[in-house]
Amino acid sequence: FFVVSLIRHGEMPPPRPSKYAARANPDAPSSEVTPLSYFAPDKMEYNRRAVEFCRTMMGIISGCAAGVAGFSGLTGLACFFVVSLIVSAAIVVHAGPHPELYLQSVPGVFFGGLMSGMGSYILFWTMAYDIVHIYG
Repeated sequence: FFVVSLIRHGEMPPPRPSKYAARANPDAPSSEVTPLSYFAPDKMEYNRRAVEFCRTMMGIISGCAAGVAGFSGLTGLACFFVVSLIVSAAIVVHAGPHPELYLQSVPGVFFGGLMSGMGSYILFWTMAYDIVHIYG
């Protein structure tokens, strides 16, 4: 819960025009509003890093749990995808009824940092499995 709360309650201000709005796309018509032209890019980057942190922590914790539980082969891989889906859905739900106000893209939450989370997952999954079931 603490990690997910970083996204919504971190250092994000309420939506406001950015000081970068005029430089985002000077040729765009004034009626065209994009997230880059409306929101502060530094806050959007902060939120992206918070989601990436959630993914890494999810990989570490679920990898240890899968290793201790004795999952191996495709069962362990399926565990990663199920836990990743649950964590991504929790992030989107926690962002409120309009997650696009806080996140660059909702599909990016589900698929954006999948490989970095998978690296942490595999590392801790094999380590926990070896410690508990092979050497233990």
